Amino acid sequence: MKSKVSIIKGSDRHYNITKALELLEVEIEKKIKDKQRILVKPNLVTAKFEKQAAVTHVDALAAVLDFIIPRKSKKAKIIIGEDCASDDTVKAFDNFGYKDLQKKYKIELCDLSKDKVVPVKIYSKTLKKDLKQHVFKTFLDSDFIISVGPPKTHDSVIVTLSLKNIVIGGLAEKYKTGKENFHQGPKALNLSIARLAKVIHPDLSVIDGFVSMEGNGPTNGEIVNTKLALVSLDFLAADSLMTRIMGFDPEEIGYLHYCGKLNLGKMKLSDLKILGNTNWQKNIRKFKPHLTYFLQKRWKMD
Repeated sequence: MKSKVSIIKGSDRHYNITKALELLEVEIEKKIKDKQRILVKPNLVTAKFEKQAAVTHVDALAAVLDFIIPRKSKKAKIIIGEDCASDDTVKAFDNFGYKDLQKKYKIELCDLSKDKVVPVKIYSKTLKKDLKQHVFKTFLDSDFIISVGPPKTHDSVIVTLSLKNIVIGGLAEKYKTGKENFHQGPKALNLSIARLAKVIHPDLSVIDGFVSMEGNGPTNGEIVNTKLALVSLDFLAADSLMTRIMGFDPEEIGYLHYCGKLNLGKMKLSDLKILGNTNWQKNIRKFKPHLTYFLQKRWKMD
């Protein structure tokens, strides 16, 4: 069966995401109707207000909540959870308007840096699965995970989309901890993301491409006004299609390549059913990669 991906182009972020979700309404309702704990994971890589383009816009989260809340079980709990990668998470919630969402929708806003953790092993520079890390327990306790964030070029894995937002966002060891973190070189990092995707991944991918980022992402890149929203219940389908729109080959992205090999989703265009109001091919724009692009491409095993 083909994986559906919806793509909407328009002049309003909330509208784009809403319409993209509505194209998959039947499938999404079927998936969430019995879920009891729904985690919505934005991308807050910084708390700096001037870096708004690098983080998940509050209007994108509002669009997702407006769609999900009327369709979920009455007993289902919704949590917006994040651990800001390089700054204080509560400060990020304040700066980007997330606390207003909490009041309006009466949902839980969770600073995951205070969360309980569960140990996992990922790949070290020796390419042995011997590096101890920790996954936030909220990810493991949630029975439906929604990734909401912008598409960006990246300084370590070429592009960051819905899967990386969940997998790396789910790890407690961030730069600010001062501990040995998950960045163990391109070979180990791409292997680790794919392997961890078997444990935590988006059940619903919402890629808010109203504004995207190229160049030295994930925080210091240049803004691209792509005016798009992509949605899929197959994270690999969503991420691979957005990767193509950004002008990259999904097989060039190590963790997407490995996820394909692990059969964690569909990546070939022939396996996708693309819906929406615009032809994805007409939206292809060759994104400027990060300055370390050629070093990042060294993820392939010898």
